Formats: sequence, structure tokens, C-alpha cells
Amino acid sequence: MTDSEKLDLLIVQMQAMNGQMGNLEKQMGNLEKQVGGLEKQVGGLEKQVGGLEKRMDGMEMHMGSMEKRMDGMEMHMGSMEKRMDGMEKRMDSMEIRMDGMELQIRSTERNLKNQIMRSESLILDEVERVHVILDDHIHDTKRHTA
Repeated sequence: MTDSEKLDLLIVQMQAMNGQMGNLEKQMGNLEKQVGGLEKQVGGLEKQVGGLEKRMDGMEMHMGSMEKRMDGMEMHMGSMEKRMDGMEKRMDSMEIRMDGMELQIRSTERNLKNQIMRSESLILDEVERVHVILDDHIHDTKRHTA
């Protein structure tokens, strides 16, 4: 090959390389645009992550508040259970006292019935004695002066 042919071949290759360089420059421009778009998207994502972090912090504070409230509720429930136990003991004590009072009422009732029956018996005995005296008096003619 001659020098001029070699030179022509080099010029053709240089022109092809120039075309390829132009394409590479265009692709680099496109890549820069895409990288710029990605940077914007990353910036948007960073903002969203920041917002999520704030929300998570808020949720953590809310959860702490909820835990405190739950602890308060547990303490309140414990207090209520103690009060209920006390009420149950008082109710049991009252039932025992009521049973004792029922027994006492029954005993008093029996005693009163027995006393009433004795009293009635004494009254009947006295009435019978008065009748005997009256009968004796009616049949005793010496005592009557008429």
C-alpha cells in the first residue's frame, strides 16, 4: 500500500473516530442529564427519608407515651383488684354475720314461742283456778244470803 493510500485509510479511520467521538459526547450528555435526574430523585428520596425519620421519631415518642399510659393502667388495675379483693372479704364477712344473725333470730323466735306458750299456760291455769273457785262458790249455799 502506498503512503497516500495509507494516509487516506488513516483519514477515513480518523473521520470514523470523530463520528464515534461525537456519539460518545452525545451519550455523555445524555448520561449527564440522567445523572442530574437521578440526583434530583435522590434529593427527593433524602427528603422523604428525612420526613420518615421525623415520623418515626414522633411514633417513638407516641409509643413512649403509650407505654407510660399502659403502666398507669396496669397500676390502676392492680389497685382495682386490691379493692375488689377487699370488697370480697367484706362481703364474706357480712355473709358470716348474716348467717349468725339468722341463727340468733331463729333462737330468739324459739325462746319467744316457748315463753308465750308458758305464759298462755299460766293464764289458762289461772282462768281454770278462778273457774274452780267460782264453781265452788256457786255450789256453796252457806255463803249465799239472799
